[in-house]
Amino acid sequence: MNGEEYLLTMHNSQNYSLINAHNSEVLRIMHKGIAGGWAVEDICGFVPEIICGIFIFCRYIEQENEFLVV
Repeated sequence: MNGEEYLLTMHNSQNYSLINAHNSEVLRIMHKGIAGGWAVEDICGFVPEIICGIFIFCRYIEQENEFLVV
């Protein structure tokens, strides 16, 4: 994005982080647990559209990693 490389890491099904090329965390997405909802911490100042896209991608990956229950 914007000419920079980032690494998106899925720590578990409810915690994600985005790290820049300097190994600094620039975005963190965390589930709030029983209370529900999500907390997004943006250190880099991404536009809302980028944050929303990353969040949706994280949720997509989460669905892809689930085991099928028959």
